Amino acid sequence: MVLNRCLFLVLILINSFEVYADNTKLQTLSSKQSINNIRFFSIDGRFTYYQKNSGNLLLSTNYSVSKVLMSGPNTQYIIKSSPSRKKILVEQNTNHHTYFTARPANNIYSVGFGENSPTLIGVGLASKLHLDDEWASFYSSQLKTIYIKNLKQQSINFDIKLQNKINPFFIPELIMLSEKTLIYSDINQKGNVGIIKFERQTNKFTPIIVSDSHEEKIELCLSDKYIYVGRFGINHSELGSKITQYDRNNFFSDNGKIVYESNQDDFGNIICNHHQEKIYFIKNISKDKFTFRTEAAKLNLSDNKLEIISDLNYVTNIIDIDGRLLIPHIGKFYILSGKSNLTTDSLDAKDTKDTKDTKDTKDTKLIPNPNNTKKKKK
Repeated sequence: MVLNRCLFLVLILINSFEVYADNTKLQTLSSKQSINNIRFFSIDGRFTYYQKNSGNLLLSTNYSVSKVLMSGPNTQYIIKSSPSRKKILVEQNTNHHTYFTARPANNIYSVGFGENSPTLIGVGLASKLHLDDEWASFYSSQLKTIYIKNLKQQSINFDIKLQNKINPFFIPELIMLSEKTLIYSDINQKGNVGIIKFERQTNKFTPIIVSDSHEEKIELCLSDKYIYVGRFGINHSELGSKITQYDRNNFFSDNGKIVYESNQDDFGNIICNHHQEKIYFIKNISKDKFTFRTEAAKLNLSDNKLEIISDLNYVTNIIDIDGRLLIPHIGKFYILSGKSNLTTDSLDAKDTKDTKDTKDTKDTKLIPNPNNTKKKKK
């Protein structure tokens, strides 16, 4: 009886999200095939990576299809890219539907951008490209180690062993400022997240930032000029949220500039390299403790103006696919920023309205800015 009531409440919740999504002003991404099978598509629409029910990963380009990877029906793929557009990283989880874990050991491959010849570089998760796609990193949650590899010469590689002994589900953040200088996150014995600078040449580890509470997560984001550090309270901690901007060539805790601050615990998920003067993230816009609502937000760095740019009621993720920002929501992908006209043989080009990235996706304010944002501190 209790189970039936729970299922009934879940169905009501899902239906309420669907009704709200049907009224959205955001455009949806359309495709000739199931949108759920697409894993990556280029911004110019020239090629698409997608997977079949068989578990194979395929590349569609110029009206032809070629195989990239072959696997079984329980396989799931995740594809990562960077603004350099020289490589992609493919994470292959061969037990996605049979072994449920928050710490998967995925096969990680490097592939030329728009090509179909993969090279296995390791096993782990949270893969990421760095330094003009010449380097890649990934994390082994079993070994609590970050692996960094040169994609031109895989014999050139090194790793960083985390000190974390508290949280088995922690996934570190990592950015590479150069081949010699890296910044990453770790957890201390109290369970607090810290940001550490690692100098390869001297093998020196320097703590830069340490959280005051274990109920705070820290995100790192690297743009052309700056490092952005997002600090967000979790577990209804009421620690609030803060995004600080640092000079990427002079990263120390006392030289940052706060560009955003709120007394609510935001989701985060910072994207800072989509536009030089804008930061995107997921903001908590709940009006009280008894309701929970999140939307995508855009922070204009030129005037510190914050805009809510989605109207889906509950946004949990923003993804950047080759310069197009999308929100996955209830089986659909909503276009947050970037063009929606797709010229490809595998994606439907019927939706030809140009969203023009903020003049753009009509990335205009959809919902009044809540009054829980503090003014920028000097």
